[in-house]
Amino acid sequence: MLGVDYARRGWMVGLLGTYSEGEGDFLEEGRLTHKEADLTTMVPWVAMELEGGMRLRGAAGYGEGEVRLNHPGESVFEGSLDWRMLNAGLAKDLTELPKEGGFGLSFMTDFLWTRIRSDEVEGWGEIEGEARRIRAGFEGSLMQRKGENARFSQRVDAGIRHDSGDAEKGWGLDVGAGLVYEDREAGLELSLKG
Repeated sequence: MLGVDYARRGWMVGLLGTYSEGEGDFLEEGRLTHKEADLTTMVPWVAMELEGGMRLRGAAGYGEGEVRLNHPGESVFEGSLDWRMLNAGLAKDLTELPKEGGFGLSFMTDFLWTRIRSDEVEGWGEIEGEARRIRAGFEGSLMQRKGENARFSQRVDAGIRHDSGDAEKGWGLDVGAGLVYEDREAGLELSLKG
């Protein structure tokens, strides 16, 4: 995964590229099949910060690759693989985080759509899958200043989600937390999120 971004006056644009590989074996009616796939993707994205503590972001992804099936002692069968993705999100500060440190609360929501499709490969039909996710929740932040240009923040978020499409369907709960240390003078940011 490799990305680059550029920020100026409340907005940011970026481009993320990824390369993925996967492989596995499956046994069907006593016949072993080795399966491999690779996928290269590009995801341009944009984010903007508006007045009133509102932040918008969006991304669109496109990817291509190959899927290969190998029955030992036989030919390798290949087919193309393609992937599409759209993502949009909004966050709104409900309480402003004080510059000198303190507690802040935000509302956030986002939507994700993704689809992957492969050509029909001999001995294995065409594969197509689509998934959608909608989330909404709240994020609480506690920020402490560590000097004029450094700060340390803890974040906790929780929200509900709804998944649909060809993936698991239904409602669920998302819970996350993170630690962030920023030193603006050094141009350094360290973060741990889960």
